[in-house]
Amino acid sequence: MEPDLSERESQVLQALVDAHIATGEPIGSKMLADHSKLAVSPQTVRNVLAALSERGLISQPHTSAGRVPTDLGLRYYVDTLVRFTPPAPQVQGEIASRLEDAGGVDHALREASRLLSRLSRQACVVLAPPPAAERIAHVELLRLRDDAILFIAVSVEGRVQNRLLEWLRPPAPPAAVLESGSARLTEMLSGRTLGEGQAIVALTLKDTTRALHDIDDELLRLSQLGMKAFSPDAAVHVDGTSNLLGEVDDSEARRRQRELLLLLDEQQQVRDILDIAAAAPGVRVFIGAENGNSVLSSAAVVTSIVGGANAVGAVGVLGVIGPRHLDYSRVVPLVDVTASVLTRLMG
Repeated sequence: MEPDLSERESQVLQALVDAHIATGEPIGSKMLADHSKLAVSPQTVRNVLAALSERGLISQPHTSAGRVPTDLGLRYYVDTLVRFTPPAPQVQGEIASRLEDAGGVDHALREASRLLSRLSRQACVVLAPPPAAERIAHVELLRLRDDAILFIAVSVEGRVQNRLLEWLRPPAPPAAVLESGSARLTEMLSGRTLGEGQAIVALTLKDTTRALHDIDDELLRLSQLGMKAFSPDAAVHVDGTSNLLGEVDDSEARRRQRELLLLLDEQQQVRDILDIAAAAPGVRVFIGAENGNSVLSSAAVVTSIVGGANAVGAVGVLGVIGPRHLDYSRVVPLVDVTASVLTRLMG
């Protein structure tokens, strides 16, 4: 439950979090009184800070230090106090033009990762759907040489996947036969996922009456192998990890940096992070312990689904990873705009 704060408590908490985001440092009561619009005495600020501390919204890292917001304090700030700043029109225009020119789902998601890491000045991760989960628009078989054909599958979203397959009884069929086989396979598989396509081909091969197909059995078997060869895992793109390497002056902070970089090198762990985000629509913000991973206890993650209202219709997931004192007012709208442009392009 969100704490019920007075107007003054809300003002002091907002001023403290704003100052902490700007500096990354603990904030003292005198700094708040001198450099904010609170127009109250340092003693009044100290009294309010004591009340906020009792509510678990702020903490004091060291006795002589200022205060920093806790996960609960940042959650209240993000949900209630922050004033989100939409990207400037020229930035929104750049996002739209860069993604429109990328071409295809894979390229657009990859470009979104690079672009968002640069604009947010944080690390960006993108989760693209596994090829086996995408629905087929059409397939094509191309003769490369006597002992090899190329199996190509194009998804409804525009992803192009191909696999080189060995033809065991050279020479491979001529182009006209492969063209006819491609048309028949497309008719059989269009609108199906690659996983469903494998099952349909398997059933067709078992049809001893041969009434269900007029395509060579070996072409069917090779097509089935081609579909099985696609990775069952979602593709993960990570950009901007150097943005996480800020200057730190203690060994504990350096240790956390190393652990976070190692986590981003582990694709399965990144998938696990973004899979949580795919459970709900819209932009979501995970702060510290909310991420469910001890390595991210000092980090914030802002995510959004791309291409659907829920995990079933999603084409991918965008995520920005930064420190807990992330500039939420700027980063959240950047993620939202980027995801919206991608969704529109893929609709």
